[in-house]
Amino acid sequence: NHPRHPLASNAQLHIGLSYLQQKEYKIAEEELTRVLLDHPYSNAIPDALGSLLKAAEAQGNASRVAYFREKLGNFFANAPQSQGSPSVDSVKHESTPHDSGKHESQKPSGHSTEKPVAPQPPTAPVPEMNSADLHGQQPSVVKQ
Repeated sequence: NHPRHPLASNAQLHIGLSYLQQKEYKIAEEELTRVLLDHPYSNAIPDALGSLLKAAEAQGNASRVAYFREKLGNFFANAPQSQGSPSVDSVKHESTPHDSGKHESQKPSGHSTEKPVAPQPPTAPVPEMNSADLHGQQPSVVKQ
């Protein structure tokens, strides 16, 4: 009834999740795709993509599984939804030969326990102020 409501994308997501839980994969895909199309800037997009990935896996559709994994990895690499599905980069990293000079106890087990580091937002340097910037005025102090 209210498609522009701030929670409309979350409601649409839960409709799709309900069908996914009932193993109605085709209908779940339709409803979850509506989240992507109708609410492209929603915070529900990673959840919708992760659920679409699960629906594609359940149907055995390898091309769609690869597509949704790529989208999650490219656009939402730090989202928890993309952590469950290995990206192409992590698969390549795990398949590289290990240094033969290491002892068995030092070799990685194949499962990375490192968490991805979120990129830090850019910061601007704080401008320095001197008395010339105040044009001869004393700085005011706000008392609370």
